[in-house]
Amino acid sequence: MMFISIIVILISVRTCIAQAATCKDDGNVDVDWYFVYKPPNVLSSKLLKSGGNPAWAPSGANINQNAGHSVVLTMSRILLVRSAANEAAWFVHTVPNFLAYLSAYSWPQAETPKGHMFLCISFSSALLNSVGKAIRYQEPYVYVNNLPAAILNQ
Repeated sequence: MMFISIIVILISVRTCIAQAATCKDDGNVDVDWYFVYKPPNVLSSKLLKSGGNPAWAPSGANINQNAGHSVVLTMSRILLVRSAANEAAWFVHTVPNFLAYLSAYSWPQAETPKGHMFLCISFSSALLNSVGKAIRYQEPYVYVNNLPAAILNQ
């Protein structure tokens, strides 16, 4: 069921354009979406991102490096206090407690032997309620969020 949901999301994302991007690729460029795959037993990863004809490419840096990787660049924006009120990102991954405490980026070395996936989707904050309604059926385990109280109380 989860696999089908990811396929539907990727097809939907392929046909839409985000109004305000928050996902960053390895070149620190705003993108509508990206998908990162880190195979087992290595720190290198592959990146599939929006635009033109998406194709898998090696990531710009290893996942344990603090610069030059799409996950690191995206997370650095999320961990900072954001002043923009019109952007949001949905970041889904398979790494247990990854950045659970909104502290500085750090790759958990115990996860290197395992394969992992990261999905980032950018959208306008005006769509937060719609996205929330869509994902509530997936029953995600949310262990951290960075939402203003006004949105949480809606």
